[in-house]
Amino acid sequence: MSPLFRRAPRAALAILGFHNITPVPSQPFLSPDFPRRFRRLLRLAKKRYEVVTVAEGQRRLASDERLERPLLAFIFDDGYADMHGTIMPLMRAEGLVGTSYVVLDSLERGSLPWYEELGRLVYGMKGGRLEFALGDEALTYEIPENRHDRVEVFWTITRKLKQDFHPGVPGLVAELKRHHGVGDHAAENRALMMTVAQARELLAAGFELGSHSISHPILPSLDEDGLRHEIGDSRQRLEELLDHEVRSFCYPNGDNDQRCQEAVARAGYDCAVSMACGANLRGAHDRFRLKRAAMSEDIRALWPWHTLYRVHASLVEEAAAG
Repeated sequence: MSPLFRRAPRAALAILGFHNITPVPSQPFLSPDFPRRFRRLLRLAKKRYEVVTVAEGQRRLASDERLERPLLAFIFDDGYADMHGTIMPLMRAEGLVGTSYVVLDSLERGSLPWYEELGRLVYGMKGGRLEFALGDEALTYEIPENRHDRVEVFWTITRKLKQDFHPGVPGLVAELKRHHGVGDHAAENRALMMTVAQARELLAAGFELGSHSISHPILPSLDEDGLRHEIGDSRQRLEELLDHEVRSFCYPNGDNDQRCQEAVARAGYDCAVSMACGANLRGAHDRFRLKRAAMSEDIRALWPWHTLYRVHASLVEEAAAG
């Protein structure tokens, strides 16, 4: 039987992940229709699920509370400015809250994560060729003249840098920008990352603020000191900055291993979100490797219905697998 016609378990938590819903350097062609469709998704979701923050969802899932409907958490990674300017107003208008996972360097200084700087490079170049060395490997990428044709090139380079990540990647991207004459982002013209003041407004509105590390590295590539810094120190510094408890963590890029999960537990977080696909069932989930439902990337005719179907499917398929 299709998941569409099967009842979803009530004692469950589904997590639906976003980054932003308005254009940013890494996604310059994001549909202007996304915010309107996102609001439609919110209206449909609250009819079927109880919408909660991640920390609240984990707490209730771990309790013996009787749940009348499955729990659903909306999460937003990296801490983009549209979390405050667009997403929060839309969710508050529907009486809902979500969880924002912020990169501490970006929150404190307004600096763009390295992959956004890469977006500014790839989409800001005049075309031609992008050449650089990554370790002992010399890499060359042809940059099409048409900016719309650069999407696949951008994601190819991004995947390569994440796969072979080392702490020098942000500096490499910065040097490539200078070499190709791509200047720094003028935050005074358009702030792309959320500020501390805006983050505090989210907290005041009932949203959750969680840690997404200090610099958005690929965590399994780090040594123990690096893990302690990115996971443990980020929680301490974020709590001091916001004067508020930080209860959950989200692994940058979803990458984690046993060492990362143990570092999250030692740092005192209640739970952590991974990129593993699925749902989280009472008594059968790992709170330091919470799963998320896959989201449909095509936000045209079938969105948000297709995304909501995927949420439902993740719940019933997880129950069937158990």
